[in-house]
Amino acid sequence: MVLLVYPVGEYVAASFIYCPSSLHGPEGLLFLGGPGPSAFPRRSGPFEATLRGPGPWRGTQSGREPQSEPQGGVVRPGKINPPLQKPPNHGNFLGMTTPAREGSPEDFDTRTGYVTLIGPPNAGKSTLMNALVGEQLSIVTPKAQTTWQRVTGILTTDRAQMIFLDTPGLLDARDLLQRSMLASAQAALQEADVLLLVVDASKGLKPLESGPIPSALADRPRVPLLVAFNKMDLVEREKDPELAAWVSQQLGGEPFFICALKNAGVEGLRARLEEALPAGPHLYPADEIASEPVRFFVAEMIRETVFQEYHQEIPYSVFCQIEEFREAEDPVYIQAHVFVERKSQKGILIGKGGSSIRNLSTLSREKIEEFLGRRVYLDLWIKILPDWRRKRADLRRLGFPVPDEGPST
Repeated sequence: MVLLVYPVGEYVAASFIYCPSSLHGPEGLLFLGGPGPSAFPRRSGPFEATLRGPGPWRGTQSGREPQSEPQGGVVRPGKINPPLQKPPNHGNFLGMTTPAREGSPEDFDTRTGYVTLIGPPNAGKSTLMNALVGEQLSIVTPKAQTTWQRVTGILTTDRAQMIFLDTPGLLDARDLLQRSMLASAQAALQEADVLLLVVDASKGLKPLESGPIPSALADRPRVPLLVAFNKMDLVEREKDPELAAWVSQQLGGEPFFICALKNAGVEGLRARLEEALPAGPHLYPADEIASEPVRFFVAEMIRETVFQEYHQEIPYSVFCQIEEFREAEDPVYIQAHVFVERKSQKGILIGKGGSSIRNLSTLSREKIEEFLGRRVYLDLWIKILPDWRRKRADLRRLGFPVPDEGPST
């Protein structure tokens, strides 16, 4: 078995080659980061995955020629559910929908609602949502602006169902991708039943007094506002009364002082969020913890690894999509396309002799195997999509909501 790096049209394939004489063919056999000697031909596979329950996951075969992603999201281990029927719309903005509620609040003894997390980049929103849900759903890195699309996390207790919306950081948008991220965050803000503003306590009140946050809060719905001062392990606690007084007087919100990374203060915040929810029925099954499909989380794990292993402009120029997911195979075959904007970035991702992409594949595969609870063959392809962050058609192709206003490119 050898590592081979070579161009195929716009692609660069970096592959482990295992080719017994009985399997020679014009397309060859492409493998990247797979454990063991098993081999997959590079071909269109007939299977799609409906994987349910993280660590270990369980799955079903959805048919010979699937046309779309199965409905339903990620559930806790120990149960295989049929795909959910698509619920009626509670809201629809840029193609994003949420389930509708039926009946009047007095008919229910449970509480249910959307908790939207907003705040500046690198404030710890994703770390906090993971801590609140108790699962690693949103990717987390030390770099700012890691979250590009909103992620739904669901926590169901005996008394309530909290549907958390983790959103991209509020920032002054400089390109079409950032405008898309900002629009996604603003849309999630309007869906909130409870608004959870997360700020970096080490930065004091500055993020609240200037920048995009004041304008976003000016248009917020009339719902309870909780303000979580995160990273309190980095500041002196004597500042607490000053911060609390400002939040109460200027925003009409309730302050909380937490450290999401160390899970300090999170339980009290979770209890208050539950109390603030409106009465209503559960909108998701009790064991469901996310609404996005498995493919989304697998692609995010690869992108998280790019953020962890590369620097400067590379992480912010890379996006990942899953093209094939053959769950019926063992190991599970996953083909992922990693998009970059320039030829030079492609070379950096590959590295000398393919060393960088080999490392990227190995680290990503290990995460995915732990996530799925199964062996995985990860087949990575690098593709140049010039200036994709600034082009409407490319952003839509990659699944980003694109606002209509502003100059088109």
